[in-house]
Amino acid sequence: PADDATFLRRLWIDVTGMLPTPEHVRAFLASENPGKRSAEIDRLLESSEFVDMWTQKWGDILRLSREWLGEKAMWTFHRYLRHSIRDNVPWDEVVRQLVAGTGDSGREGPPNFFRLQNVFNQPELWPTTAAESTAQTFLGVRMQCARCHNHPLDRWTQADYYSMVSFFSQVRAKQSPEGYVVIHDRGAGEIDHPRLGKAMPSKPLADE
Repeated sequence: PADDATFLRRLWIDVTGMLPTPEHVRAFLASENPGKRSAEIDRLLESSEFVDMWTQKWGDILRLSREWLGEKAMWTFHRYLRHSIRDNVPWDEVVRQLVAGTGDSGREGPPNFFRLQNVFNQPELWPTTAAESTAQTFLGVRMQCARCHNHPLDRWTQADYYSMVSFFSQVRAKQSPEGYVVIHDRGAGEIDHPRLGKAMPSKPLADE
């Protein structure tokens, strides 16, 4: 088990990205409260520093950028992430909102998740990039190899890949009257398997 000084340093760096002040360290070490570690964890999880650090981390993971979104949409998405972390919204709920996000990206945060898949500025690649980044970011699965052939080092097949892509091939972007990008679900438009030449029904990656 770590001693109190080591615990405090690791906790602050992990939770806030900062070091505790010398005064706080001395007070923590001098305290004889047996529950002081748990109390310190709870205090930091409620702090603005925790919210700031993890908003930045998730912004990096999701590639939040004004270059790809524009100023207004970028700040809209940033505020969405910050409020979700601040309000302790369950991550499964956040992921559902991001992956299925529709609406005006200038007014709502989640639709910007799909917009951020346009990294190559080629709309036809949005669905494949969205499927790959969704699998890697939220499932820990790298499925890029299965775009061209069955994965040589994993169980994912081309059929698995394009069935996952079909979720996103039904998503489209259009301009709102105010000039912002609106993401909407057409409810149809599955992508074709490149070798079989048939539309692949939407299907999530299976655990089996």
